[in-house]
Amino acid sequence: MRCQNCHNNMGNNPTSGTPGGLHWQLAPVSMLWQGLSSGDLCRAVKDPKHNGNRDGAALIKHMEDEPLVLYGWNPGKGREPVPIPHEKVVEDMKTWVASGMACPN
Repeated sequence: MRCQNCHNNMGNNPTSGTPGGLHWQLAPVSMLWQGLSSGDLCRAVKDPKHNGNRDGAALIKHMEDEPLVLYGWNPGKGREPVPIPHEKVVEDMKTWVASGMACPN
């Protein structure tokens, strides 16, 4: 079977628990954040080579609207959502962008 047979536009399949969405795919290796320091993660998020060629405004829009991002707050039965409210994440990202997108060392 192909991945899209289960991971498809229907979203979270309540019967099988299979997550899905428009453009569902494995994250690219460039988004491997495990083990990164806060500073390294920050630099990766704001680097257009690692973030889908997005500037600050596009990063905010991505966080606000992208179904694959929003999945984190509605991951389906048996999965824990992101523990910080989506609105708070977007608000903090707007503040970070407006202040120049500084990263810790």
